[in-house]
Amino acid sequence: MAVNVEYLGYLTLADELRPGAQEMVQFLRQDGKEIILVSGDNESSVSSIAREAGIEKYNFFVLPKTKAEIISNLQGLGQQVTMVGDGFNDIIALLKADAGIVFSSGKNVYNNWVDVIIKRRDLKGIRYLFSIHTKLRRLVRQNVILCVLLNGLLAAWLVWKSSTTPAGWEIPVMGALAVVVIVWLNSLRMLHIR
Repeated sequence: MAVNVEYLGYLTLADELRPGAQEMVQFLRQDGKEIILVSGDNESSVSSIAREAGIEKYNFFVLPKTKAEIISNLQGLGQQVTMVGDGFNDIIALLKADAGIVFSSGKNVYNNWVDVIIKRRDLKGIRYLFSIHTKLRRLVRQNVILCVLLNGLLAAWLVWKSSTTPAGWEIPVMGALAVVVIVWLNSLRMLHIR
């Protein structure tokens, strides 16, 4: 900046880290996830943001098409990829990823093309998504084990019972209904996942 040709100083503009970014990176790293920052910005801007967030791997000057190619390459190595984006230039990569998460003000045209829309500025939502995903997988696994175990016990009892006396149709039906009710009650725990 100058006034009447007298130099007063200069201004620099830099990207600002979203609130919760460092905590999200730490959480994902502890969960065994690999984090890669892919941006179309210049090297100094991307490396600064990556360093501040605690991200070790990053790419800069990346075109939208190249973002999708990076995702394809990771998928080719057998990795599942979640893409988090906040701009229209991310749409190709968001569509290519196994899961696409976008930050949105609600006005973006690509809202219907992604898996998850976060309508807040901070990154805590991503941490919550991974946490909820882990809890839901555990609950589904429990339900499968309950179904197999209870139906196996019911079948074994029916085989044993039929060898001594003929069993009526009521017992297998009531047993199957009991299994359904137990699994349903266990599934109700999903309503309380936070």
